[in-house]
Amino acid sequence: MKKIVLMAAVLALSASLASAYSLNGRKWFSSSDATFRFNNSNGATCCLSASAQSSAIQSGLNAWAILSNGGSTNLSGAKRDGVNVVSWGKLGGTTLGVTNYIATDSSQSQVCGNNLIYRFQEVDVRFNNAFNWQTSSTCTNGFDLSGVSVHEFGHAVGLGHSSVPGATMYPSVAACDFSVSSLANDDKAGYSAIYSGCR
Repeated sequence: MKKIVLMAAVLALSASLASAYSLNGRKWFSSSDATFRFNNSNGATCCLSASAQSSAIQSGLNAWAILSNGGSTNLSGAKRDGVNVVSWGKLGGTTLGVTNYIATDSSQSQVCGNNLIYRFQEVDVRFNNAFNWQTSSTCTNGFDLSGVSVHEFGHAVGLGHSSVPGATMYPSVAACDFSVSSLANDDKAGYSAIYSGCR
Protein backbone atom coordinates (compact mmCIF):
# COMPACT_ATOMS: atom_id res chain seq x y z
CA MET A 1 0.00 0.00 0.00
CA LYS A 2 2.86 2.42 0.78
CA LYS A 3 4.25 2.01 -2.73
CA ILE A 4 0.93 2.98 -4.30
CA VAL A 5 0.58 6.10 -2.13
CA LEU A 6 4.16 7.12 -2.83
CA MET A 7 3.73 6.49 -6.55
CA ALA A 8 0.53 8.56 -6.59
CA ALA A 9 2.36 11.41 -4.81
CA VAL A 10 5.22 11.23 -7.32
CA LEU A 11 2.78 11.27 -10.24
CA ALA A 12 0.88 14.22 -8.74
CA LEU A 13 4.12 16.13 -8.21
CA SER A 14 5.28 15.33 -11.75
CA ALA A 15 1.99 16.51 -13.18
CA SER A 16 2.13 19.81 -11.31
CA LEU A 17 5.73 20.44 -12.37
CA ALA A 18 4.99 19.53 -15.97
CA SER A 19 2.30 22.20 -16.30
CA ALA A 20 3.61 25.22 -14.43
CA TYR A 21 3.02 27.53 -17.40
CA SER A 22 0.42 30.28 -17.24
CA LEU A 23 -1.85 31.65 -19.95
CA ASN A 24 -2.72 35.29 -20.57
CA GLY A 25 -6.21 34.60 -21.92
CA ARG A 26 -5.48 35.62 -25.50
CA LYS A 27 -4.32 33.95 -28.71
CA TRP A 28 -4.13 34.41 -32.44
CA PHE A 29 -7.13 32.89 -34.18
CA SER A 30 -5.38 32.94 -37.55
CA SER A 31 -1.72 32.79 -38.56
CA SER A 32 -2.39 35.57 -41.10
CA ASP A 33 -3.08 37.92 -38.17
CA ALA A 34 0.13 36.89 -36.37
CA THR A 35 2.55 38.59 -38.75
CA PHE A 36 5.14 40.90 -37.18
CA ARG A 37 6.98 43.74 -38.91
CA PHE A 38 10.45 44.78 -37.77
CA ASN A 39 11.68 48.31 -37.10
CA ASN A 40 15.43 47.93 -36.64
CA SER A 41 16.19 51.60 -36.02
CA ASN A 42 17.58 52.52 -32.61
CA GLY A 43 18.93 49.00 -32.02
CA ALA A 44 21.42 48.21 -29.31
CA THR A 45 24.88 49.71 -29.77
CA CYS A 46 26.73 46.82 -28.12
CA CYS A 47 27.73 44.12 -29.01
CA LEU A 48 25.88 42.60 -31.97
CA SER A 49 25.72 43.99 -35.51
CA ALA A 50 22.33 45.08 -36.83
CA SER A 51 22.12 41.91 -38.95
CA ALA A 52 23.01 39.73 -35.94
CA GLN A 53 20.31 41.50 -33.91
CA SER A 54 17.74 40.86 -36.65
CA SER A 55 18.80 37.22 -36.92
CA ALA A 56 18.49 36.69 -33.15
CA ILE A 57 15.04 38.28 -33.07
CA GLN A 58 13.95 36.20 -36.07
CA SER A 59 15.02 33.01 -34.28
CA GLY A 60 12.75 33.97 -31.38
CA LEU A 61 9.85 34.49 -33.77
CA ASN A 62 10.54 31.13 -35.46
CA ALA A 63 10.23 29.25 -32.17
CA TRP A 64 6.45 29.70 -32.20
CA ALA A 65 4.72 28.09 -35.21
CA ILE A 66 1.84 30.55 -35.60
CA LEU A 67 4.06 33.66 -35.88
CA SER A 68 5.69 35.01 -39.04
CA ASN A 69 7.86 37.87 -40.28
CA GLY A 70 6.05 40.39 -42.46
CA GLY A 71 9.10 42.43 -43.39
CA SER A 72 10.12 45.86 -42.18
CA THR A 73 8.28 48.98 -41.06
CA ASN A 74 9.00 52.53 -39.93
CA LEU A 75 6.27 52.34 -37.29
CA SER A 76 7.29 52.38 -33.65
CA GLY A 77 6.09 49.93 -31.03
CA ALA A 78 3.50 50.26 -28.26
CA LYS A 79 1.06 52.28 -30.34
CA ARG A 80 -2.27 51.20 -31.75
CA ASP A 81 -1.74 51.34 -35.50
CA GLY A 82 -3.10 48.00 -36.74
CA VAL A 83 0.40 46.54 -37.22
CA ASN A 84 2.26 44.07 -35.00
CA VAL A 85 5.61 45.84 -34.58
CA VAL A 86 8.95 44.63 -33.23
CA SER A 87 11.16 47.57 -32.22
CA TRP A 88 13.86 48.89 -29.89
CA GLY A 89 13.76 51.45 -27.10
CA LYS A 90 14.95 52.41 -23.65
CA LEU A 91 12.63 50.42 -21.41
CA GLY A 92 14.09 51.39 -18.06
CA GLY A 93 15.29 49.40 -15.08
CA THR A 94 16.23 45.78 -15.63
CA THR A 95 13.61 45.11 -18.30
CA LEU A 96 15.22 43.32 -21.24
CA GLY A 97 12.10 43.20 -23.37
CA VAL A 98 8.39 43.86 -23.17
CA THR A 99 5.35 42.57 -25.03
CA ASN A 100 2.45 45.00 -25.29
CA TYR A 101 -1.05 43.65 -25.87
CA ILE A 102 -2.33 46.61 -27.86
CA ALA A 103 -5.76 45.30 -28.90
CA THR A 104 -7.88 42.27 -28.04
CA ASP A 105 -11.29 41.43 -29.49
CA SER A 106 -13.28 40.30 -26.45
CA SER A 107 -16.35 39.62 -28.61
CA GLN A 108 -14.54 36.62 -30.14
CA SER A 109 -13.46 33.76 -27.92
CA GLN A 110 -12.59 30.08 -27.86
CA VAL A 111 -12.51 27.56 -25.06
CA CYS A 112 -9.15 25.82 -24.86
CA GLY A 113 -9.23 23.13 -22.19
CA ASN A 114 -10.97 24.92 -19.34
CA ASN A 115 -9.69 28.34 -20.41
CA LEU A 116 -11.66 31.07 -22.14
CA ILE A 117 -9.29 32.65 -24.66
CA TYR A 118 -9.96 35.92 -26.53
CA ARG A 119 -8.69 36.94 -29.96
CA PHE A 120 -5.53 39.00 -30.34
CA GLN A 121 -5.84 41.90 -32.73
CA GLU A 122 -2.52 43.67 -32.21
CA VAL A 123 0.64 42.92 -30.24
CA ASP A 124 3.93 44.84 -30.21
CA VAL A 125 7.27 43.58 -28.91
CA ARG A 126 10.11 45.88 -27.83
CA PHE A 127 13.68 45.16 -26.78
CA ASN A 128 15.81 47.33 -24.52
CA ASN A 129 18.62 48.97 -26.50
CA ALA A 130 20.44 50.01 -23.30
CA PHE A 131 21.71 46.47 -22.62
CA ASN A 132 24.70 44.62 -24.02
CA TRP A 133 23.51 41.80 -26.27
CA GLN A 134 26.21 39.20 -26.85
CA THR A 135 26.82 35.73 -28.25
CA SER A 136 27.80 32.79 -26.11
CA SER A 137 31.35 32.77 -27.46
CA THR A 138 32.01 36.42 -26.55
CA CYS A 139 29.79 36.92 -23.50
CA THR A 140 31.25 38.71 -20.49
CA ASN A 141 28.27 40.62 -19.05
CA GLY A 142 25.64 40.70 -21.78
CA PHE A 143 22.39 38.94 -22.54
CA ASP A 144 21.17 36.44 -25.12
CA LEU A 145 18.94 38.35 -27.55
CA SER A 146 17.74 35.11 -29.12
CA GLY A 147 16.60 33.71 -25.75
CA VAL A 148 14.92 36.96 -24.70
CA SER A 149 13.27 37.08 -28.11
CA VAL A 150 11.87 33.56 -27.72
CA HIS A 151 10.53 34.63 -24.30
CA GLU A 152 8.88 37.84 -25.54
CA PHE A 153 7.30 36.09 -28.53
CA GLY A 154 6.02 33.48 -26.05
CA HIS A 155 4.02 36.33 -24.51
CA ALA A 156 3.00 37.32 -28.04
CA VAL A 157 1.38 33.91 -28.56
CA GLY A 158 -0.51 34.23 -25.26
CA LEU A 159 1.73 32.65 -22.64
CA GLY A 160 2.36 34.15 -19.23
CA HIS A 161 5.33 33.36 -17.02
CA SER A 162 6.27 29.85 -15.95
CA SER A 163 7.35 28.84 -12.47
CA VAL A 164 9.75 26.24 -13.92
CA PRO A 165 13.39 27.42 -13.73
CA GLY A 166 15.02 26.82 -17.10
CA ALA A 167 11.79 27.25 -19.06
CA THR A 168 11.92 29.95 -21.71
CA MET A 169 8.91 31.60 -20.07
CA TYR A 170 10.56 31.79 -16.64
CA PRO A 171 10.39 35.50 -15.65
CA SER A 172 14.13 36.18 -15.36
CA VAL A 173 17.43 35.25 -16.94
CA ALA A 174 21.01 35.85 -15.85
CA ALA A 175 23.70 37.54 -17.91
CA CYS A 176 25.47 35.12 -20.24
CA ASP A 177 22.74 32.48 -19.80
CA PHE A 178 22.11 31.04 -23.25
CA SER A 179 19.97 28.11 -22.13
CA VAL A 180 16.53 29.64 -22.74
CA SER A 181 16.68 30.05 -26.51
CA SER A 182 15.18 26.56 -26.93
CA LEU A 183 11.69 25.73 -25.76
CA ALA A 184 11.41 23.58 -22.64
CA ASN A 185 8.65 20.97 -22.24
CA ASP A 186 6.70 23.43 -20.06
CA ASP A 187 6.79 26.07 -22.83
CA LYS A 188 5.58 23.51 -25.38
CA ALA A 189 2.78 22.36 -23.05
CA GLY A 190 1.61 25.95 -22.59
CA TYR A 191 1.59 26.59 -26.34
CA SER A 192 -0.30 23.36 -26.92
CA ALA A 193 -2.87 24.34 -24.28
CA ILE A 194 -3.67 27.47 -26.29
CA TYR A 195 -3.41 26.22 -29.86
CA SER A 196 -4.61 22.60 -29.71
CA GLY A 197 -8.06 21.24 -28.98
CA CYS A 198 -9.91 24.55 -28.82
CA ARG A 199 -13.55 24.97 -29.67
